[in-house]
Amino acid sequence: MNEGLNTIMQKLADCTIDYSVNQIIGELSLVVERLGFAEFRLDNPASVQKDLETIDFLLSRDVSPGTVEFVKFLAETNHLGVVLKDAGLMFIGYCQAHFSEMKQITFRSAIEMSPGMRRHIRVMLMKRYAVSTRILFEQEPSLVAGFCLYDAKGIIRNYSLREQGVKLIDKYLRKRLPFPWNQTVA
Repeated sequence: MNEGLNTIMQKLADCTIDYSVNQIIGELSLVVERLGFAEFRLDNPASVQKDLETIDFLLSRDVSPGTVEFVKFLAETNHLGVVLKDAGLMFIGYCQAHFSEMKQITFRSAIEMSPGMRRHIRVMLMKRYAVSTRILFEQEPSLVAGFCLYDAKGIIRNYSLREQGVKLIDKYLRKRLPFPWNQTVA
């Protein structure tokens, strides 16, 4: 793979680290569509500031901040042509192929994780999963406390208070109460 494309893909991964693959592809599609209507002077370094303003105007209300940051990076490094017209469609296809090979794990917790805690959790999960795995974070207050890990097939681990509470109550009832909890069904 050429060095320029490596740099672009690394920047895309860095800017969209908390986004699902579907969100990245969807937003890139919107970027290609919207920027296709604008005029950019790719051969004129003096027009970069105007290009950045155009990018803000066309994308900032409908595209996540990380994706806007990525597109601005392309403009500042004179690589904006990657997401324009036919080249943009080819880039989306490349990104789909690139990201489809990655495993995606979702870490759901009852509370919002701080950036420092997210980094720590990512490091810990990378010890178990491949480095290329995308780790996403979601907040689900109904868990009460603790966390759950999900992949594309469903739940991997459930360490939520909601789940553990149900198990403890069931265990207590089986020990303390007669029929039907202590009966085994044949």
